Amino acid sequence: MVRYENGEIVIGELDDRKVLSKKMIEKYDYKAIKKDFDDIVELLEMNMMFHSEHKEKLKYEVNDNLEFKIFVNPYLHDYTLTTEDDDLSESDTGILTMDKTLYEHFYELCELLLIKIHKAWKHLNEVERFIIKSLEFDNPPSTDEELEDVLMYCNKKYYQYKKSGFIKIGTQLRLEEARGSTRENVKKQSKKLEEEFYEKEKIQN
Repeated sequence: MVRYENGEIVIGELDDRKVLSKKMIEKYDYKAIKKDFDDIVELLEMNMMFHSEHKEKLKYEVNDNLEFKIFVNPYLHDYTLTTEDDDLSESDTGILTMDKTLYEHFYELCELLLIKIHKAWKHLNEVERFIIKSLEFDNPPSTDEELEDVLMYCNKKYYQYKKSGFIKIGTQLRLEEARGSTRENVKKQSKKLEEEFYEKEKIQN
């Protein structure tokens, strides 16, 4: 549980364990992963426009406890996770594709994307979550300089945690594989998801 004092997060108590080492970070293409994740965040917003009739189900937020919350039940009045992801293991975090046109055509992919991010987010420590939340999900977003000051980290330490966070969530989501997925293969999987989705709808109704 993240602690606050006078409305401000207590930075010194955030979990900062299991950060990637500088040597490990050098093995990844951080800039490519960061760009891919930026595209994913943009896609989350676009999906709500593509599927305005399902907008309530596609809402999400990173809350004050640095949890990535998704709203997949329009009949509840709080961000929560329902049984939509019961069939997925905690290690099943890889997304199928980054092709925006497929998300436009298959609503089920949009919901699955949120579930995968929700699961991948759990693999970050609290400092990494705080940095990504501040840069990607806050409005207005923080700058790197502002975050260095808030965290009271030197430049090198700050960028180690920033890169570690983006690399960890990027590898959990398997963004490189998702960008290279063939459209035909994803369409087949999307069709299957669509059939399963409507089958669940029939059972619930």
